[in-house]
Amino acid sequence: GEAVGIGSSYSVEFLGIPFSTHLVVPASWLTTIVVSMSLGLLLRTQSDAESRRWMWRAVVSEPIASDAE
Repeated sequence: GEAVGIGSSYSVEFLGIPFSTHLVVPASWLTTIVVSMSLGLLLRTQSDAESRRWMWRAVVSEPIASDAE
């Protein structure tokens, strides 16, 4: 994603092709998401119990501790 961001920021200097400055961040985010999802599907690694504890679903489903106790 960072390489795409830098490359698109300097696309005129590198390639002679203009690239909108408004699209630099979305292009780098999209590249990061696509590459990470592709690597996740390709490598098929499994997380351990400690890692799963910090994943989004586990964090948002955990009850909030009350300070009143």
